[in-house]
Amino acid sequence: MRTKNYAAPARMLVWAGCAVLAAAQCEKREILREIVKETTIRDSLITLPDTAPPPAPRITAFGFRAENNPLALSGDIACGVSENAISGRIPHVAPHLRLVADFAVTGAGARVFADGREQVSGRDTLDFAAPVEYEVTDSAGQTQRYVVSISVFTGLPVIFINTEGDAPIVSKDVYVNASIKVVENSVVTFTNTTNPMKIKGRGNFTWTLPKKPYKMKFDSKVSLLGMPKDKEWVLLANHADKSLLRTEAAFFMGRLSDDLAWTPRTRYVEVFLNERYNGTYQLCEQIKIASDRVNVTDEGYLMEVDFPER
Repeated sequence: MRTKNYAAPARMLVWAGCAVLAAAQCEKREILREIVKETTIRDSLITLPDTAPPPAPRITAFGFRAENNPLALSGDIACGVSENAISGRIPHVAPHLRLVADFAVTGAGARVFADGREQVSGRDTLDFAAPVEYEVTDSAGQTQRYVVSISVFTGLPVIFINTEGDAPIVSKDVYVNASIKVVENSVVTFTNTTNPMKIKGRGNFTWTLPKKPYKMKFDSKVSLLGMPKDKEWVLLANHADKSLLRTEAAFFMGRLSDDLAWTPRTRYVEVFLNERYNGTYQLCEQIKIASDRVNVTDEGYLMEVDFPER
């Protein structure tokens, strides 16, 4: 009787089991490798922000408090802050622009500098009559710069005229002695302390309107707001033109013309007469024969056309 050999199948089963076990172990090792790999990547990603540079320092708010500037401001002024510029407007005439600024900043160890020295919010005074550059620096050495620009009232030059004894200007023929002060952004650019000036009314129909035009005459030639020197100047009221642009538009086209040797130069200004606000005027060169105005020879003529029927 032959006996069956069961050892070979058993060995095969053992080998098969070992192979399955080895495969499972290999798969397990592969899974462990992936887990370790993902953990390493995740850990490296988590530590990335620690190596990034801190944000640059910034001025986040800027303005002027009336309590810190009682002689210049009647109310608090809040300024607009953009990427590298700060702007604000004082809505009234200010006697000066030497102001104490209030500001807030962000950034580790941020310090603020202007005019060559460190600035402290609510304490230090600077002259804002011209744009001022501020610099913010943090402890990492990062720097951000801002240019601060402050305008006053409407932003136009202001002319203060005071007549002698506050006398009213009621005639187009009779001059009244007066003083004048020209202010640009709260900086006095002209006074007539050594050059007497007088003023009277001017115009035809425009003289009958509520907002009066005027003519000024100095004893000697003066330059006003950068225009060539002369003794005679006019203040156009433009009362009938609510846009205040028609006269200037005509002058502008005249300046563009090659056929006109001269067109009056003008500057828009705000006028105070005897401490009372009169409105926006147009400071203008008087039309007359002169080297810087109508420069005609002895054979030339200056003509004026009137319409009496009007």
